[in-house]
This record gives sequence, structure tokens and C-alpha cells, in this order.
Amino acid sequence: MMADNKKNQIIADDQKASSIAPETAAAPVVEVKKKVRKAPKVKKPKKKGIPLIVDILIVVLLLAVVAGAVYGLYSLGKYFSTRYAEMEITYTLLLRDVDPALVLDQEDNCVILPDSNVFLAEEESTHTIGRVLSTSVDFKDDGSTDVLVTVRTTANYNYTLGYFVEDTKIAVGKEYLCRFSGVMGKALIVELQVQEADNE
Repeated sequence: MMADNKKNQIIADDQKASSIAPETAAAPVVEVKKKVRKAPKVKKPKKKGIPLIVDILIVVLLLAVVAGAVYGLYSLGKYFSTRYAEMEITYTLLLRDVDPALVLDQEDNCVILPDSNVFLAEEESTHTIGRVLSTSVDFKDDGSTDVLVTVRTTANYNYTLGYFVEDTKIAVGKEYLCRFSGVMGKALIVELQVQEADNE
């Protein structure tokens, strides 16, 4: 009897266990898959392409600026070369009413010799204002003479101020106390001719 009770108890326990087991066994196993989020695609801003015509216009503009700068420098150089330059000049000095005995030798040749220096008397013998090219003597009725002395020198030219030999202005109408070879007297500039100096 006891054995039957135990047997029944075991069967009851088995049934209990079997009644619980199917519920537990039937429970579905859910696999959780993690969704990987992809980084959002960033749209790159579209480059605004410069049309070819604009590139060409920029290049042409740059070339025009460069050409203008070069021309400007050239013009500026030319401007200064014509306004501030070294030039060869020839001018004529007139000595009026000179005693013939002072300017003529025994054979009536002028004592102011070609290729001799012309000095400013005030500056002693250090300040030359050119070299004699030629001379001409004009005899007057009163017994005096006028002497024309043609002089050549290199002068500095200033557009606003004129021609200068060192600090002496050379211009028609200017009168200086000059000393030639053996003759000293007031000399008036009566003619001036200009040509570009030879740069050789």
C-alpha cells in the first residue's frame, strides 16, 4: 500500500513536472540583432566651376596690367632722359669792343687759340666752361674789334632750369667775365646749339 502511494506520488510529481516543462520548453528564444546605424552621407557642396571665358578674361587683364606697368616704366625713363640728361652743347661768346692789340698777334691772327680752355675769371683757373672750337674777329670803324668765340662742352640739362656746366648756367643772354688764352673780358652768350652727347 505504501509502495503504491509512493508510486502514485512519483507519477504525480512526473505529471507536475511534465505539465511545467512543456510551457518552459515552448518559450521561443528571441535573438536580438543590434542594428548598426550608418553615418549619414554628407553631401559635399558642389564647386561652382568658373567658366573658361572668365579664366581667359583674368589672364588678359593680368597681361594688360603687366604691359601697362612696363610701358609706364619705359615712358618714365624716356621722360627723365629728355628732361634730366647730359648733352653736348656748342655756344658762341661775344667779346665786344676789344682792343685789337689784346686779341691779335703781330701777324693779325687771333691769340684765342682753338682747343684751348675757357675759364670763368671769378673761379680763377679751376672752373672751365668749355673748349674753344673757333674764333672770328670783326674789325669796327672806331678801331675796336668784336670777337666771336665758339665753345663746345658737355652740359647737364634740367627741363625746368636749362643747361649747366657745373654750377654755371649756359643760356643766350647770359654774360660772364671769362678768361681765354691771354685774353680776359666780359663775354655775352649770343647763340646756343644742342645735340645729344655721344656715349662712347
